[in-house]
Amino acid sequence: MDYSESLIFAEPSVRERRLAYTIAAVLLGTVLLAAPFGRIPIAPSTAVVTLVYTAYVVAASLTAWLLRHQFRSSGFAPLAILAIAHVYGAIVVTPYLLTFPGVFAPGGLFGAGQQTSVWLWVCAHGGFFGLAMAYAYAERFFGRAHNDKPGAMRLVQGCAAVAIVTVITVVTVSIVHSSRLPVLIDRSGAFTPLFTQYIVPGLVVSYVLCFAVIAGVTRLRTETNLWVGVLLVSLAGETAAGGLISGARFTLGWYLSCAEGAIAALTFPIVMLRNMNAVLIQFAVSNATLAEKSVRDHLTDLLNRRGFDDRIAEAFRPVRRKHTPVALLMIDIDHFKAYNDFYGHLRGDEALRAISGAIADTANRAHDSCCRIGGEEFAILLPATDEDGAVIVAERVQRAVGALRISQAPGGATPLVTISIGVASTDREPDCDSSGLHARADIALYEAKRLGRDRLTTYSAIDPGRATRALLAS
Repeated sequence: MDYSESLIFAEPSVRERRLAYTIAAVLLGTVLLAAPFGRIPIAPSTAVVTLVYTAYVVAASLTAWLLRHQFRSSGFAPLAILAIAHVYGAIVVTPYLLTFPGVFAPGGLFGAGQQTSVWLWVCAHGGFFGLAMAYAYAERFFGRAHNDKPGAMRLVQGCAAVAIVTVITVVTVSIVHSSRLPVLIDRSGAFTPLFTQYIVPGLVVSYVLCFAVIAGVTRLRTETNLWVGVLLVSLAGETAAGGLISGARFTLGWYLSCAEGAIAALTFPIVMLRNMNAVLIQFAVSNATLAEKSVRDHLTDLLNRRGFDDRIAEAFRPVRRKHTPVALLMIDIDHFKAYNDFYGHLRGDEALRAISGAIADTANRAHDSCCRIGGEEFAILLPATDEDGAVIVAERVQRAVGALRISQAPGGATPLVTISIGVASTDREPDCDSSGLHARADIALYEAKRLGRDRLTTYSAIDPGRATRALLAS
């Protein structure tokens, strides 16, 4: 499952389901508990209207943008329809806020009539319900298919066209022909029976029906399905509080409707952003894991040559080094070709793993780097370590490898597998850079092998003339 699919089709955890069900229960429970007190008048506050519906427009627009992004990356048609639904809601609610009496003008902007804003509210809910049903249809018939499935893009384009036509019609009629609209609110701010007894119950039933359809079609099996369900529940609560129990504007029920609408608008994008963040974190962790694996030797799990090059370059950065010495141990398994030829490569791999484990267990400070840089060649990078400290580590490594008691091939110079170690450190040559340190440790290793193997040699102990000639040759 790729990034987009893991975000869209992820199944909610038990904890997330409990959270969603709790939010839905609290929203509906609050409406039921407030029902006996819904008609209590509260001081009018157009600031609340401005805050709530501005937040709704911003949140719906953000949600639409996120859904559009997911649709473009996944080709999953239902997401496009859900994005259209939120765009529709944001566009219709914008003139609702502009024409609400007292917010920007005593009678609302654009010469709107008294019925304009309330009819825009009704049309915002009605259109959102219709597009939510189209989303359910798309979920049912297109499933996880991409937008190349026959009919998928036609449905998306049809929903977009219907939404555009509906928005233009609704806004134009509600403003230009406001005087001809059926009366839903009287001059005192009280809602008429047409609104409270017919339109609002119809909207509530519509949302309940839509929730039932989506729950039946999707089983709320994905996080998107689950939170769309919560969104519909909160919108049902908003319409019930705003019409059934309020009776008028600026009552307890009406303000509760505003609160439910704000929660409906904000919950969905918050959840989407949280889920996107979780997926991005998982993606970053996966990338970090892959990056770490790319610098690891698959056989020994030590750093490979690329990892060695990265670490030695890091150790020589001025901000890291701060005039502290850096030591390097170059290690070679003595006569390992003979061992491989006699025992075979499987036993050879076992020996390599055992020796690499001994190396890693010995040089185990947090900033030490143990590397396999060739077939039987290893390196240990020791930041903040002088030559004397490096020799101590080298002696410990030799003892650890000897303690493994790996039998050498018959006829070998020694009965057990041994190692040769070359040691170099910048405390003896402060001007040495990373490549120079590597060359010096290699020269010390070759000197240890020249002297008979199964020993360690420091670069500083080599005859200066021989060391210089070897360095120039390298």
